[in-house]
Amino acid sequence: MTEKMQRQKLEARKRRVFLSSLQIRFFIGTSIVLFIVALLLLWALTRLHIISSPWSDLLNLFFQHIYALIGTISAVIIGFITANNKELFQRIFPDATKKEVASETAKENTSAVASSGAPTNSHPEASAQTQHAGKILTDSYRESVQIEIIEPVPFLAPPTDASTVFLFNEHLPHPREFYGRKLECEALIHRVRSRAATSIVGPRRIGKTWLLEYLVHIAPTRLGPQYRVGYVDATLPGNETVSGFTNSTLEQLGIRITPGDAHLNLGVLLDAVDRLRKNNLTPILCIDEFEGLNNREEFKQVFFTGLRAVCQRGLGLVTVSKTTLFDIVGDDGYTSGFFNIFDTYTLTAFDSKEARGFVQAKGDQANLTKRERSYLLNYSRLQDQQQWLPLRLQLTGKMLLEDKGESSLRSNDVDYWLDFKDRLEKRYRAVVH
Repeated sequence: MTEKMQRQKLEARKRRVFLSSLQIRFFIGTSIVLFIVALLLLWALTRLHIISSPWSDLLNLFFQHIYALIGTISAVIIGFITANNKELFQRIFPDATKKEVASETAKENTSAVASSGAPTNSHPEASAQTQHAGKILTDSYRESVQIEIIEPVPFLAPPTDASTVFLFNEHLPHPREFYGRKLECEALIHRVRSRAATSIVGPRRIGKTWLLEYLVHIAPTRLGPQYRVGYVDATLPGNETVSGFTNSTLEQLGIRITPGDAHLNLGVLLDAVDRLRKNNLTPILCIDEFEGLNNREEFKQVFFTGLRAVCQRGLGLVTVSKTTLFDIVGDDGYTSGFFNIFDTYTLTAFDSKEARGFVQAKGDQANLTKRERSYLLNYSRLQDQQQWLPLRLQLTGKMLLEDKGESSLRSNDVDYWLDFKDRLEKRYRAVVH
């Protein structure tokens, strides 16, 4: 009787444990499902731009990490299956495997008899593995090249007439000609010093290239001689291939490759970065017009994965583009993890303080009167907005000086200013669409 009661208690305890485990599994499963549904809902709301900033920015960053994690796990699973596909096949279809082995044995015996003792490959599996390894070596092959560190090509802006005060559609001749953007400048210098990747985004003619040129100008003094800052325009002829882009990058970083006609890839760039780092040099690459790398036939996912790896190895990267890197690279950026190493800064028009600082400094250089400075500030302003585009400020000042030099500037003539405004709009719209 006692044994029977003990068995009943034991069975009752097992039932309670079983029911508790079911409840725990149900709770965990339900929580996971609800979490996934919530993620999908947040993702949909973010993509539809229903959730506004700053929450949308945080969610986009969160989803970038999720996509990168999914891509990494998928790559590991695919790699495992590829490496063990024969063992998996044998476990799933044991009978078929036996037939395959018997068939292969018969073929080997037949081949051995037919060849009359000639040496044959009696290990087709080993042969397949050799071919597979050969393919991997071919895919990752880097030509035998010699890497030599030389003095980098100096960045020289085209000469500017010393009497030129306003620089319209010209390169930045000197860092003192760079106005405003103090927050962006300091943030960029800080990130470059620590080799952190940075993305500069902004509309056409907003001053993105000048920001890069400013960085190149001040690098020797603000960062130190151990920093090598290279500038590459991705839209220039020759940079439309991985080999051409790599060659331009190596030239800018002061790397000579022998032979000169070698076919280059990011593997060579990685070796060059390692060589520079061993010599206590810090390579920084500035890629202007990053949209030039949007040819998916040439710059595939593996390229962005490799570029990210080179950055992790010691290359500082600054990209400049009109749109975000996601718009340019697309889903390849998620699966390669390219996005999650960047911080993004968006350039906008000057505010009133920046514009007035520009007018004050340039007005002193050009000896503009108080009224002329007022006109410069007024006609360069965006219509009905307290915003000023740097390029429009430069053009307005340039036209004022041109008219003043020809003695055609009539400050008190209403018709003159109507004509001036019309001419300004035509010249500005000719370069900014």
